Amino acid sequence: MKRFALTLLLVVALTACGGGSGSTGGGGGGILPGGPTATPGPTASPTPTASPTATPTATPTPTPSPTAVPSVTINAILVAVNPSGAAPSVVAYPGAFTAGSTPMYSIAGSNTGFTSATTIRAMAIGSDGNLYVLDAVYNGSTYSSEVRVWPATTRGNVAPTAIIPTTNAAINPATSYSSSTGPANAIGLDGSNNLYVGLLANPQVIVFASGASGSGATPVRSISTTDNGAGAVSHYLFVNPNGSLIFVAGPSGAGNTVGQAFPTGANGAPTPTATFQPYYSSGGATLDMSGISCGAAVDASGTFYIGIQGFPPSVGAPAGASAGILEVPPAMQSGRQQVSNAIVDTALTNMQTPCVMQVVNGSVYATDFNTHKLLQYPANGTGIIAPTASLQLSSYGPAVLLTTPYTPTSAI
Repeated sequence: MKRFALTLLLVVALTACGGGSGSTGGGGGGILPGGPTATPGPTASPTPTASPTATPTATPTPTPSPTAVPSVTINAILVAVNPSGAAPSVVAYPGAFTAGSTPMYSIAGSNTGFTSATTIRAMAIGSDGNLYVLDAVYNGSTYSSEVRVWPATTRGNVAPTAIIPTTNAAINPATSYSSSTGPANAIGLDGSNNLYVGLLANPQVIVFASGASGSGATPVRSISTTDNGAGAVSHYLFVNPNGSLIFVAGPSGAGNTVGQAFPTGANGAPTPTATFQPYYSSGGATLDMSGISCGAAVDASGTFYIGIQGFPPSVGAPAGASAGILEVPPAMQSGRQQVSNAIVDTALTNMQTPCVMQVVNGSVYATDFNTHKLLQYPANGTGIIAPTASLQLSSYGPAVLLTTPYTPTSAI
C-alpha cells in the first residue's frame, strides 16, 4: 500500500499617534495690548490677568495592531503520482484548483531516475527553494530509498541536481517489506536546510547537513525513537517554526500512535520535550490520534493540523469510524487531551486517510491516501464540513505547495 509533515513570516505593525504641543499660541493673549494711559489723576494700571495654565495633552500610547500573517500566492500544488506498474512523476496543479482542474506541467521522464520500481513516499520544499523527493525503490527482494533534489520550479524531463542515499549499510540497510513502504517514510527540513529523514527498518530520524549529495553522503547525527516509546513505524515528521522537531510514530494499527517533540539539534536517544496524543469527540464523531495518523502541518499560531485515518468497515474499521483533521493548539500539545476543533468526514467520501500538507491563507490542504483526492478545507473549521475544493486524482501521492513569497513546507 502506498501511504504517507516552515518558516512562516509574522508582521506586527505599530500605529503611532502624535500629540499636541502643550502650549497656546496667538497675539499677546494673557496680557494687555498696550501700556498705562495718562489721565488727570493717576490711575493704576489693571493688574495683568494670568493666562490660563495650559494643560499638556498626553500623547496616546501606540497600540500594537493584531498580529497579521501576510497572504501568499499559491503558484502551484505539486502532487506526486504513483501509477501502478509505471514510473511515478510530480505533477503541478493550479493553486486555485477545482474539480475540473488539469495538470499545468510535470517533472517526469527517464532523466528523473524514476522507474516502474519507484514509489514516491514524501516531498518537501526547503528555504533554499529546492524540492526534495523521497522515493522507495524495489530491488527484487528488498527496498532501498533515496532523496532526489530539484529546483522547485523545475519542469519536464530533468535530472535531479542532487541525490542523497538514505539506505546505508551501517545505519539503514535495505530491508524486505510485505508492502512497498521502503526503509524511509518521512522527510522534513529546518531553517538551515538540514534534511531530516524518518526511518522504518531502524526506527530513528537521521539528519543530513545542508547540501549533502552523492554516494558518500552520510548522516551527521541521528535521533533514536525506539527507546522513547514511539514504536517502529514513522508516520510523518516536520520542523515547527519554534525550532522543535515533531515526530509521530507507532506500530501501525496497534492503537498507540504518539507525537513527540525534540530539539532540532537533538542527537542519540534524548528524552522528548513533549509527548502528545490528542483526540476529538463531538456529536457522535470521534477522531483519535491513538489510531493511525497520516501527515501534519503547523500554522502561524503554532497549531498542529493532524490527519487521522478512518477506514470504512469494509476494510476493518469499526462501524461509525470517522476520518478527519485534528486541530491541536499549543496548549494541548502535551499529554492526552481532548481538543475542541476538528474537521470531520463521517461519510468517508472525501477523507479516509487524509495526509495534511500545509496551512496557508486560512486554508488547510491535504491529499487522501484512499480516496485519491486533493482537498482544501477552511482552517479553524470544526465539525462535519464539506471541502472548499476537491479534485479527484488518478492515484495517491504526497503533495507540497509552491508559493510566492516563498513558504518552506514539509509533508508526507
